[in-house]
Amino acid sequence: MPGSEAKIRYKVKQGLAFQEVGGSLFIIDAEDPHKRRIHELNDTAAHAFRSIANSSGGLTVDEVALGLQKVYRVDSETANSDAAELLRTLLDLTVLVTQ
Repeated sequence: MPGSEAKIRYKVKQGLAFQEVGGSLFIIDAEDPHKRRIHELNDTAAHAFRSIANSSGGLTVDEVALGLQKVYRVDSETANSDAAELLRTLLDLTVLVTQ
């Protein structure tokens, strides 16, 4: 990861509820009662989201990538690329914030 982007820490946005149902992870963003949203995450995204949620200070792209390498047995280049894309998507969905 280039420079400062590798140092950004990703945390779960406050006010979210999340629950596993039938092997899928659902995230409910009920912050605005007029715009409630439900997101269903695939297995890879769910693993990364749970890892971030269980961390005390958030995780970097590199830390998420390392977790993906261990669980899915992919090379570091693939893990880093997938982690960066996944975190951008979760930011766009507003379920993560940066620190």
